[in-house]
Amino acid sequence: MNADEKRKIVLAKEGEKYVFSFDEASQKALLGTFGRFAASPELNFSWHDAAVLTKKVRQELQQAYGCVEGPQGEPPHQGGIAESRG
Repeated sequence: MNADEKRKIVLAKEGEKYVFSFDEASQKALLGTFGRFAASPELNFSWHDAAVLTKKVRQELQQAYGCVEGPQGEPPHQGGIAESRG
């Protein structure tokens, strides 16, 4: 798969399937969608799901394009993905 092609990630849980297609240009909109889905009490989509998928999207774009934007369009942290554990 080359950098110009759309990527796809799938979340399947408890009989439901969420399929997301994205590229570099749609990254911010997709991450916003994850947040809206997680905030919706009508969907079986948690904040944990949103965090895991956000990490996956950033990893996919890192592989495809060599870098991804950090929060609010900031340059990526060293390594492309910042993780916080605590």
